[in-house]
Amino acid sequence: MSAQRNVSSISTAVSSIILNMTLMDLANRFETFNPQTFALWFQMYMHIFLPGIGPDSLSVIPRTISCDSYREIVKGCDNVFSSLTPIQTEYVYSFIRDYLSHQPSQGDSCVLSTNSDSDWLLKNFGRFRFIANFTDFISLKRDFNGVEAAEFLTVSQLAELCSDPSRLSGPADVQTVMNELQTQTLSEFFDVLSPNIQLNELGYSAEVKRAFLQTVFVRGDLSSPSVSDAELSVWLTVRLRPLLSTLSSAEVTVYFDIVRARGCSVKQEAVSVLDSQRTALDENTQRQIYNNIQQILTDAPLRCYVSGSFYLFLKSFFLQFGFPDLNTFQSLIPMDRKPELLSSISTAELSEFLNAPQTLGDGSGLCHLLSQYNQTTRYLETEPLGSVGLARQVLSCVWPGVLKLEIQSEVDQWFEHRLVRYLPLLSLQLISPAQLSSAACLPYRKLVSVLGNNYNFSRTDFTPEDVYSSMKVYLSNGGSPRCYNASDPQLNSTNWLVSYIGIFIRFVNLSDLNSFVSSDQIGVFLENLENLQLLNGTVTIQSSVANYYVTQLYNQNPSFNPIRLPGQFLCGIPSFVLELLGEADSLVLIQRINVFCNGTKSPEITSALAANLPSLSSSTIQLLGSQSVGLTEAQISSASSDVIKGALSTLSAVDGWNQGQANAVIQTLIESDFPLNTSSSLLSLGTLIKGVPAETISSIEPSELLAISQNPTFISNILSAPEILQLVYVMKIVSIDETKVIENVPDVLAGSIPRILLIPQESVNVTVINQKQWTQEQAVMLFGSVASVSENTEELSEELLQGFTCTSVQTLAQPKVKQLVKACRRRPGRQKVQLKESQLMCMYNYMKDETSPSFTDLPSDILLYYNYEKVEEANCRSYFSAVGTADYSVLSSVLDKQKTLFNNAQSCLGISGQRLSRDHVEVLGNLTCTLDPVYIQNSDPAIIESLKKCHDLSDAQISAVQLLLLSGETVYGNSSAWDQQMLERLDTLPLYFTDDFWSRFSAPLKRKYMKVFMPFLRTRNTEKPKLKKLFKNCNAELDARTRIGRSADCTAGNITEATIADASFPFGYTAAQFDACMSARVLRDNLAAVSEKVDDNDFQGIILSKLKQVYPAGLSDSTLQLLASVSRQATVDEIRTWSITSIDTLTALMDSNNGEWNKDKSKELILRYLSVAGHTLGTNELNVIGSNICALNILTLQSITARALSNAEVLDLSSCSYEQKSVLYSTAKSSFSAQRSNSPIYFHLISPYLGGAPVEDVRALASSNITMDISTFRSLSIPVVTGLSVSDVRALMGSAVADLKVFENDSVVQAWISSQPQSQLDTLNMGLHGGRADPSTSAPITVQNNNSSTANSSGTGSGTQSTAPGQSAAATVTVQGSASALRLGPGLWLVVSCVWLLTVT
Repeated sequence: MSAQRNVSSISTAVSSIILNMTLMDLANRFETFNPQTFALWFQMYMHIFLPGIGPDSLSVIPRTISCDSYREIVKGCDNVFSSLTPIQTEYVYSFIRDYLSHQPSQGDSCVLSTNSDSDWLLKNFGRFRFIANFTDFISLKRDFNGVEAAEFLTVSQLAELCSDPSRLSGPADVQTVMNELQTQTLSEFFDVLSPNIQLNELGYSAEVKRAFLQTVFVRGDLSSPSVSDAELSVWLTVRLRPLLSTLSSAEVTVYFDIVRARGCSVKQEAVSVLDSQRTALDENTQRQIYNNIQQILTDAPLRCYVSGSFYLFLKSFFLQFGFPDLNTFQSLIPMDRKPELLSSISTAELSEFLNAPQTLGDGSGLCHLLSQYNQTTRYLETEPLGSVGLARQVLSCVWPGVLKLEIQSEVDQWFEHRLVRYLPLLSLQLISPAQLSSAACLPYRKLVSVLGNNYNFSRTDFTPEDVYSSMKVYLSNGGSPRCYNASDPQLNSTNWLVSYIGIFIRFVNLSDLNSFVSSDQIGVFLENLENLQLLNGTVTIQSSVANYYVTQLYNQNPSFNPIRLPGQFLCGIPSFVLELLGEADSLVLIQRINVFCNGTKSPEITSALAANLPSLSSSTIQLLGSQSVGLTEAQISSASSDVIKGALSTLSAVDGWNQGQANAVIQTLIESDFPLNTSSSLLSLGTLIKGVPAETISSIEPSELLAISQNPTFISNILSAPEILQLVYVMKIVSIDETKVIENVPDVLAGSIPRILLIPQESVNVTVINQKQWTQEQAVMLFGSVASVSENTEELSEELLQGFTCTSVQTLAQPKVKQLVKACRRRPGRQKVQLKESQLMCMYNYMKDETSPSFTDLPSDILLYYNYEKVEEANCRSYFSAVGTADYSVLSSVLDKQKTLFNNAQSCLGISGQRLSRDHVEVLGNLTCTLDPVYIQNSDPAIIESLKKCHDLSDAQISAVQLLLLSGETVYGNSSAWDQQMLERLDTLPLYFTDDFWSRFSAPLKRKYMKVFMPFLRTRNTEKPKLKKLFKNCNAELDARTRIGRSADCTAGNITEATIADASFPFGYTAAQFDACMSARVLRDNLAAVSEKVDDNDFQGIILSKLKQVYPAGLSDSTLQLLASVSRQATVDEIRTWSITSIDTLTALMDSNNGEWNKDKSKELILRYLSVAGHTLGTNELNVIGSNICALNILTLQSITARALSNAEVLDLSSCSYEQKSVLYSTAKSSFSAQRSNSPIYFHLISPYLGGAPVEDVRALASSNITMDISTFRSLSIPVVTGLSVSDVRALMGSAVADLKVFENDSVVQAWISSQPQSQLDTLNMGLHGGRADPSTSAPITVQNNNSSTANSSGTGSGTQSTAPGQSAAATVTVQGSASALRLGPGLWLVVSCVWLLTVT
């Protein structure tokens, strides 16, 4: 303290003089001073004078003194630092810097003897370091670590230190530096540092900058009220700006807390500063910034808003940190000010807002905004649509309101202006029933117009069908018809179809239309021109709708001119409308029908229009085109030959000619000497080929016929011609070269090739044979040779496989036979292989020993004969599922298999009681066709679907079906709602229904149904008895009514050409009315058409009676050829008046599709034909007579030549007497004698005639290496059968002998069994009983010598034992002995064999 006082007591001037003088005096000795000497002088001797230091005072000190000496000088000066003026400290610091900068080691001045940078700083600078710049330290000590010495540095030096990013190794260094700063010095520090960071931003790591920022957030206390807005603005815009690029999401709220209580300008400035650094901020941080901005606005709604666009205000606040979505945007507006603030937004601004990404969110707020916005309509009209998503949401918001508009001008404004650009964006949801069901009529009507006016559905998520689905709901509710009110000027237009359905009329079905507008209300719309134009312009109106419309129209106005009808409505116009038209109008309609109806599918229309043409010209026929099929036979016959020839190209292309029409055209051509003797002339006839007489075909050179055999059009046409034409055509081709019949005859006509010509040649072309369409009898001839060379049995056609017989396969290896059997199974894309019972049983004999067979690998019909005991319980369901697809009609009635199968099915499927479940029905399949009625009536309704597949049903079964249907529990619903569609869904079942069932339907409905059903049945060649019964039952109610009030006058309507053309004809007529309404002229002119449709016996009798009036001398060929089934009602006496002079007539009369003939009648028919000179029972005659041959007497049968029979098809002799069969067998034996050397072929040829063979001929077959099937055996006469021994039968039947056990209840088999010694039957080991008792004396015993490995053993086992398939007949030997010795042991067999050898040698 004393020294300090001494120093202070001396004036600066005195101190300066003394100090300078002393230093001048010592100047020459400084070089000799050591550090201790310098310490004495500067720290003791001159201590009190150092405050007088001047600018040159220290200049006398040499710069060469040691660092230690230098430090003693600095220490001395530092001791008086507080007494020095700032300028004096500058003088000292100038000396320090000068000395250190002149040290030999540049950048390492006086480093030695220092422990650290802090030590170096303190020793070399003392407190004079406060004056230095940080760069001075670096220049004097290049590795100076300012961080290490931070505690000794000033604020500005620390700022300089931090301004060089290379001096900071990381956040820890920053923390070290910042720890040395007082809070009040932070502003000073960052005033220096922040600009430098701004200039060298890339030099600083994010971690370092974040460390500075965190220090401010923690220690800056910037949210304090003591910090003014101006000061805070400096902090935000200068000091923090370069640091904010490192702002983390967690620090955002801290940042905003600084300004949260500040004014609006500061807040906006805070956001603006962040916006300048936005690109450096990560997504989470930006999201937090957005959230904090939103929170600021939420905390004080509208605090910062003054006026102008609220949208622009928000944009200025959020800048580029996003913008509120729709819901948030609206939440920022107080409810009481929402209209005001929303109205401040221009439509352009609203468009900009709505089109921004993420604005819509879930879209839930859009509708509310648009409802509050007072410029929504202007927005819709002027602003761009924006994204499709936005536009659709905008549309969905305004759409409900639009649909409720009740003023037409408003509706037009919305649809034609405001929404015109939005309507293409309609969605499935917007046109859904939920949206449209409550729509007002006017907007609904406008919508129909818009969607129907070239609307582009390809850009929407809905289709026209979807639109119609919604329309259907709309129009079906709210009145019938909805939106029509005759007293409302806006809703009283009769163009209702145009207004409320429009182009979508093409989707309307009849049920829909009836639900829209009832039949008693639709009348007001029917004749509206706009409706008719709509219908005329719609391409695909459903036919049921068109027909209904036309029907209702003409019910209302029968005189409505059909010329005014839409073109496609002409396709279903009532024929009576056309009957009063003149020729000119008829020709116009014919032309329109050709355009709109592709001709026409309505024969009634065609016939009615054609009837209006009094005369025909070639041009008229050409105009008629396909409608020429409506011309009557009389019209055609009355046309000149020139007309027919001139129109032949048209007529030959018409489909659907009946036989009468085709005959009339051809007859006209023949009478005009039109040449029919070349292939080209036949081709020119086209579809008219069916009218060519067989005699004409016979007269043509075979080479001409062969030339067109590959013409697909000709072949297609001749297939629709009478059978005789096909037979004659084929035989003409055959005559060219009998060795090439298979190659020459077209595939589809191969069925007409005589069997005798199919005997295998040396080479077999499987590919060619496989393509042909063979009958079963033909396939039998071919099968053996084809099967033996075929390498892939799976590729054999269905037609070939149906020729499988045991005789054909007996030479094949058993594995291949089994492959052939499996090839006959049902396969996708192939027809079923049609097999007879004998074939199926033969197949079963080959497959019966298969272990665990896959039932689906076998033809399902085989399973009918399967031994159920071999079916494992676990597989029984699979078995019945497979056998459920079988055809039960192949089973002989004597077997009673159906009952046995069902009993087993009951056990397998757990069927108890008399009810079948749906599952039972599905598994049983076709077996349901055999069920007793009680099961049908009580079963699950699914049985109806199963019964549809049945070939036939009994009356009792049908009664059960009707009861089940009437229960209302089936898918067909309650009987009160039954309609035509219901009948159509029943498939063929209505064929069997009773009159009681049909009485539940109205006559118009039945007529409409019959128009569809009858063509369907005729296409299937339904048996005539069934068709007769159907007509009786369906027409019964009408018949009953007319019997009550019978009248001789026609009250049901005159029968015209159009009436006859109706597919339901003659439904609706009783016999009496048919007689009264059918004129002889109409019948004569349309005989073929009438005969084709009339099946009722009474009606057919009337037809014959009327024909007798027309042709009192009897019926000629041209008439007889057209009678069809009507011919069956003629009496023998009437037949005797008939002129049957051509094979064509005989063919037409004998057509089995027209029903069976009474023997006496058929005999008379055939004799009438044979009575014509030159007529014999040739091959063609035999083929067309068929089973009617059994009506002929012996003498006539004996006239059949061997050649005629050999070329004929197989004759059905089942109804012939033994004497008749015997005559035919004799002829057949002669016919096929040349084939005796080929036993299998001869057997196949002769087997159909063996019913007339004597016993010795049958017995002779036993040694022919054939296998007689059970059906052939049963066809033998009883005397022959009883004349065959057990050994004979064993040799004849081979593997099929086991079938005798199956048919043991058959009368023929029973007769044979009863004629055989029981002991002989026992040798078959099949359990056959009923043979005659053996004589008491010794009897000859016939023993079979089996050479096969499968020969019977010594009687062990109880199964059927017989010759193995393919084994030849055995030799026999007679042994004398007791009848009791029939069962021979092995030893006795040896003895017997030895005796036989001795005998034969």
